Amino acid sequence: MEGGGMSVKSVLILEDDPERVHQFYIDFFRDQLVVVNNANDAIEILKAKKFDLICLDHDLGGEVYADSESPNTGFQVTKAIPGSLNSDTTVIIHSYNHIAAKRMEMLLVEDELFTGDVYASPFGRWSRASLWRETEPE
Repeated sequence: MEGGGMSVKSVLILEDDPERVHQFYIDFFRDQLVVVNNANDAIEILKAKKFDLICLDHDLGGEVYADSESPNTGFQVTKAIPGSLNSDTTVIIHSYNHIAAKRMEMLLVEDELFTGDVYASPFGRWSRASLWRETEPE
C-alpha cells in the first residue's frame, strides 16, 4: 500500500510505558500500528496477523529487570515468533534491560525457523527512516 510515496507498514508494538507508546505513534504516524501492553495479547495477535515490523520491550507490567521466564515478558513473545506467520519479520528489541534483550536476540538468531532480521537497540536509538531507508525518498 502506498501513501505519499512511502509504503504503509504494519507494526506490532509490545510496550507498557505510555510515554514510549506516544513516541511510537509520532515516529510511525503513517503506519498501521497494533499496540499491546502484555505478552498474552501479543502472542495471540502474532498467531493471527502478519506484520512488517515487530517492536518488543522485555519488562512489562511496570516490572524492572523482570525474570525472562515470567509469563508477562517480551521473552515469552519472542519464543512465539519462530514458526508463526511472522517468522521472517524484522524484530527490534527496544528494551533497556540489556541482558534480557540479548537473550531475546540470541533466541531468534539461533532458531532456524526464524529467517527475519533482529536488532537489539534500546528505545530511542533508531528511527523509522533508518529501518526502511531504501524505500523512503531522500
